[in-house]
Amino acid sequence: MIHDHLNLEALLLALREAGLPVGVTEVLRLQQVFARQPDFAGGDHEYNRRRLKALLRAVLVKSQKDRTAFERVCDIWLKRAEQDLHAYLKPEPSVPPLSEPVAVVIGPAVSRSREKRSLGL
Repeated sequence: MIHDHLNLEALLLALREAGLPVGVTEVLRLQQVFARQPDFAGGDHEYNRRRLKALLRAVLVKSQKDRTAFERVCDIWLKRAEQDLHAYLKPEPSVPPLSEPVAVVIGPAVSRSREKRSLGL
């Protein structure tokens, strides 16, 4: 599910640092909500984003002052979470096969000055 990649702990910490009273009660409520496994993975991306934000707002915001801080912090958090998720889901770039085999020779290290002397330079 998408909320597995969102790192709610980072959001809660940022909200606390912004002055919102996020305590044990709010964490337990969020755990209850997400235990019901709301589906944010399918459908319209913007709609799911608004649903998630509304759900978080309903549990975490208690005043207009809280709402202002919540909106600012949540928008930043969602943007970072989306970037992380896109990076996580991005397919690995394929490496084209080598046209010819490459031999790797491992031998004793030779200093440049010793190498030059042996070449008569």
